[in-house]
Amino acid sequence: MNTTSIVKVGVLDDGRIAVFPETKHPDYQYVYREAAGVYWDQDKGCFVSTSPKEWAPHQWYQHIIQIVKTGIGLQMLLTPQTKYESSALGFEDSIKLADKEMPNQTLHPTPFGRG
Repeated sequence: MNTTSIVKVGVLDDGRIAVFPETKHPDYQYVYREAAGVYWDQDKGCFVSTSPKEWAPHQWYQHIIQIVKTGIGLQMLLTPQTKYESSALGFEDSIKLADKEMPNQTLHPTPFGRG
């Protein structure tokens, strides 16, 4: 299992949730094979959700993290340097709480874990 830090979590202009890993790899594109609504956007350098319908951003965040971990063997971890981009009130706190609720997730005290 490779590990990488999360540089940014955000909501794109079209409403999709995006998780930007520190590392980029051509194999990330294969996450689509999980058929779980998570894709690699090569141009943006992030994993993205399909258009959110019934799930809140923090639920999509958890889903993206889990699908990437089980589908392509990449564990992505928040760091104190992770940026949060959304106009929604409480977005950063909701992502951090969602992350803590996930099994085997650890907040890095400093960035490391280049995959």
